[in-house]
Parts: sequence; structure tokens; C-alpha cells
Amino acid sequence: MHRSTTEPAADAIAPLAIHRLLGEVFLLLDDGDNRVLRPFGLSVTQFHALRHLREAGPLSVNELSARLLCDKSNTCRLLARMEQRGLVSRIRDSRDRRALRLSLTPQGAQLLEEAAAAFRRSVEHRFAAMGPEGCEALRGLLLRLRDRLEEQLRAR
Repeated sequence: MHRSTTEPAADAIAPLAIHRLLGEVFLLLDDGDNRVLRPFGLSVTQFHALRHLREAGPLSVNELSARLLCDKSNTCRLLARMEQRGLVSRIRDSRDRRALRLSLTPQGAQLLEEAAAAFRRSVEHRFAAMGPEGCEALRGLLLRLRDRLEEQLRAR
């Protein structure tokens, strides 16, 4: 059987197929995340913003943008909606009175606690079929891939 010259080689198919599969898995995970967070009135990005503020304490807009992998203008729009709902507040930086930092409000902390519990249950349910060994194997492979991709980006 003769292979066409336009057909990719077998070793070239695997990375493309894996990339496509990872994209499909991301979309399915994102959809599941949106479904579990929607009853709380949160987008996935808002949920992660609240989580970062809880874990790191008050952050500048630039710091939060970097953690969310979002540009500053998108983060500012996101924060405006969250401020209107009373989930976050802007406070003066104790070291630089000209600067503002973002802080989680008690209302934001309470909503995050409720949403995080539902989120955790949802993630555990979605990954349960893989079992602990499957999850650990996948985690190891994804860590290797992430580390390699980060190396490649730093080298550029």
C-alpha cells in the first residue's frame, strides 16, 4: 500500500491528534465548570479571581491579571461586575497609598466557599471513572507537557 505524500507521517499524527483531543477535553471541562458555577452567578474566570484573592490576599489588578492569564482591560471589566455584586473591593495599598489592591469581601468569601464546594464535587465526579491510578498517570503526563511548554516559551 502506497501512502500519499500529502498524508502526514504516523509520528506526526500523534501530536496533532493529542492536541485536538486536549482541546476537546478542555471544552468539555470548561462547559462542566460553567454549568456548576452558573447557579452561583459566577463565570469560570470570576470563580478563579475569587480563588486567587482568597489564596494570595489583596492583589493589584496587574497581579490578578497575570494569575488569570488575562489582559488588564478584561480583568478590569470582570472586576467591575464583581464589585457591583459586592464580591470584591478596592483598598489602598498600605505600602503605597496611591495604589489600589483588590480584596475579597465577606460576601465574596461566602459565595466562593459555596461555589468551591460544588466545584470540587463536580470535578471529583467527572474524574471518578479514571480511578486514582489513572488520575495520577494523567497528572504526571500533563505535568511533563506543561513543564516542556513553559521551557519552550521561556526560550523564545
